[in-house]
Amino acid sequence: CCGAGELDLGVGTAEDLKKTQDGCREFAEWNLAQARNQGAKSIVYFCQWCFYLAKQYLPEEKQMGLLYYPDLLVERLDQLRELKPGLPPTSVGYFEGCHIRNITYAPDVDINLKSYRQLVEMIDGVEIVDLPKWKCCVVYRDEIVQEALTKGLDCIVTPCASCWTHIIPRRRGLPIKLVQSIVAEALGLAGGSPL
Repeated sequence: CCGAGELDLGVGTAEDLKKTQDGCREFAEWNLAQARNQGAKSIVYFCQWCFYLAKQYLPEEKQMGLLYYPDLLVERLDQLRELKPGLPPTSVGYFEGCHIRNITYAPDVDINLKSYRQLVEMIDGVEIVDLPKWKCCVVYRDEIVQEALTKGLDCIVTPCASCWTHIIPRRRGLPIKLVQSIVAEALGLAGGSPL
């Protein structure tokens, strides 16, 4: 684990915090060494927190190409559009996330979560209803799900793996999907999120 969970829970004393931050740094350096040993030129993270903390704790000169997975899809947006992704009529509650944790734990790292919406926009048959991004998924997860249910939406889609993780336990039967999962479904690929 990259250590984001420990940072999120609060670790007590300043000494405890330093130990957690040192552990985050060691984890990022270990991942980097493993990638280099395998001859990799970049590391693709499926968890934005692992990405955030690698960017935060690895000195710039050590960073190889570090990417958050949806960025690969955005880079290939034109190619994906040519594949004509589509779904039966689906109303999607798009929840970007509040970004509060990013500002708190990795203030110098930016993930362009706004750009991931265009991955959902390209899917034929999808109607997007924006859910309020100012609502934190930890504090307001019940309200986020309730708003989607009240609006009669078919699912909630988020680019944030942390939001996905926090909202899932409160979903009340409503599918909660990551952006990359709904894109995979729209392309007819196996591995779309069953949740």
